[in-house]
Amino acid sequence: MHSHSKRKKATLKKAILYSSIVIVVLALVAVFARGQPASRDYERGLASAKQGMYEQALQEFSSAIATDPEFAAAYAWRGWCYIHQGEHDKAITDLNRALALDPGLEHAWNSRGYVYRLEKKYDRAIADYTRAIEISPDYAWAYVNRGWARRLKGEYDNAIADFTAAISIDAGLARGYNGRGIVYYLNRQYDEAIHDFTRSIELDPDYAWAYKNRGWTWFIQGQYDEAIADYTRAVEREPDDHRSFNNRGIVNYLQGDYDSAVGDYTRAIEINPDYHRAYNNRAAAYLSMKEYDRVIADAVGALRIDPDYAEPSRNRGYAYLLTGEYDRAIADFAWAIMLKPPCAWDYNSRGIAYYLKGEYDEAIADHTRAIELDPDYAWAYINRAMAYSAREEYDRATADYIRALKIDPEYSSSYPSFFCAGYSVAGQLEPIAAFELCVKLSEDPALYERTAQQIEELRPPAW
Repeated sequence: MHSHSKRKKATLKKAILYSSIVIVVLALVAVFARGQPASRDYERGLASAKQGMYEQALQEFSSAIATDPEFAAAYAWRGWCYIHQGEHDKAITDLNRALALDPGLEHAWNSRGYVYRLEKKYDRAIADYTRAIEISPDYAWAYVNRGWARRLKGEYDNAIADFTAAISIDAGLARGYNGRGIVYYLNRQYDEAIHDFTRSIELDPDYAWAYKNRGWTWFIQGQYDEAIADYTRAVEREPDDHRSFNNRGIVNYLQGDYDSAVGDYTRAIEINPDYHRAYNNRAAAYLSMKEYDRVIADAVGALRIDPDYAEPSRNRGYAYLLTGEYDRAIADFAWAIMLKPPCAWDYNSRGIAYYLKGEYDEAIADHTRAIELDPDYAWAYINRAMAYSAREEYDRATADYIRALKIDPEYSSSYPSFFCAGYSVAGQLEPIAAFELCVKLSEDPALYERTAQQIEELRPPAW
């Protein structure tokens, strides 16, 4: 009886064991049956995403999620695709779901941080990148992204530290060098910036942004040939980048190559017809080429796109000024003054227009305002001196002219300077004699010494 009971218990244990095995097998079969299609869709989604086929990837990740609603990685990657589609709200929803299902997904933290950065929520972005780094301390891209967020927040030292950490983890990370180079540039550490941009290019010769950034740094340093070379390389790699054409145009303009500048600005406009800065810059080039009708046309084009953009009004004002349409010039300079923070140039320019109209009180008022805004603006003193001379206030005219000479003796040989000097000192002296007297009246021996040779060179020979 006892042995029978033992056999019965043994049989029961075996039955329980077999039942458990069957349940486990069935569960595994069920998971496999649900997970295999989801996994296949997920893998296809990854492949599509890596090729930049985000629409296709979205469909494949959605299919994976439909099969397995708790597939955290699929939510994370679908969120990444939504970022690239510009659908930030959907991206945040998916990334929140992914992190709720699996808080250890470092790339989900990184992706959500990226959205916050795009939305200028820098503290949130930094917090998410920091969490990604805590989970995966060797996650170089999280350091790069946190560096970007800190740079945008103005935390330059912390940004440099993050980019440096990323580079120490992955010495071949071109974006890490480019990011650090930008911060060095913002810190005016131009040599260090050039070094980093160059290293970025060495690592990735097709990385257009490194050429753009190095080009702009060369430009700031006045190394125009190097800047043009880098922008040329940038547009070879990104031929539809209107800003690179615009920036190369700026460098060509400053080198006096107005035809090339116009060509670059025109190409920028062809790529992006709503790029108002290119219209304005082309107007400035046409102004230097004395093609005033084209200046006016481009200024109108820029203002059509952005009526609150002051620079086109200024350029058009110069065109009107140089073609004798003084009332229109005054109106344009007045508009520029209203739109921008007070600018000495605009007041000085409007003052010239008033002077040429014979409205000397208004001219003096504008030149005075220009001097208040920029006490070292020599041309404002010269122009106010001309207006004082026209009102026969010769003492004031002489005082302004002396002030201009002290600020910049180079103005001593300019035609407007002699014109002013000719009317100074009671209008009784010839220009050279008046100029010489103004220099003496300045009671500045150094100024007299610097200009004495110019006076002798300009004095007509005695026959």
